[in-house]
Amino acid sequence: KLAKNLVRPLRILRLIRILRLRRMEGFFEKVVMRIRGRWASISVSLTKTLLMVLFTAHFIACLWYGIGTLRSDGWVAVHEEEIGEDVMSDVGYRYSTSLHWALTQFSGGMDEVKATNLGERLFVVAMYLVTFIAQCVFVSNLTSAMCKLEMVTSAESQGMSELK
Repeated sequence: KLAKNLVRPLRILRLIRILRLRRMEGFFEKVVMRIRGRWASISVSLTKTLLMVLFTAHFIACLWYGIGTLRSDGWVAVHEEEIGEDVMSDVGYRYSTSLHWALTQFSGGMDEVKATNLGERLFVVAMYLVTFIAQCVFVSNLTSAMCKLEMVTSAESQGMSELK
C-alpha cells in the first residue's frame, strides 16, 4: 500500500512534466514559425531590393547603349575600334558590356568604357546621381533587414531565458 501511495504522486509529477514539455514544444513551434516568417519576410525584402537594382541597371544599360550609338564618336564606336569589330558585332557582348558599365555605376564607375562626347558625359553625371540614391536605398534596406533580424534573435533569446 505504501508503494502504491508513492507511485501515484510520481505518476502525477510525470504527467505534469509531460504537459510542461508539450507546452514548451508548442512554444518552440511558435518561435520557429515566427523566425521562419521573419526570415522569409527579410529574404523577400532583400530579394525585392536586389531585383530592383538589377532592373534599374538593365534600364540604364539599355539607355547607355542607345546613347552610345547615336553618334559616330560615341562610346560604342570607340570601344569597337579598341577591341575589334568582330567582338562588338556580338549582341551578347554589347549588352553585357553595357550592363557591366551600368552595374559599376553603383560602385563608382569603370575605366574600360568611357563617355566620349558631351551627351554621354551628361548621361554619366545623371546616372551617378541616380545610382547614388539607389545605393542609399539598398544600404538602408539592408540595414533595416539586419535590425529586424537582430530583434527576432533578441526576442528568441529572451523567450528562451524566460523558459529557464
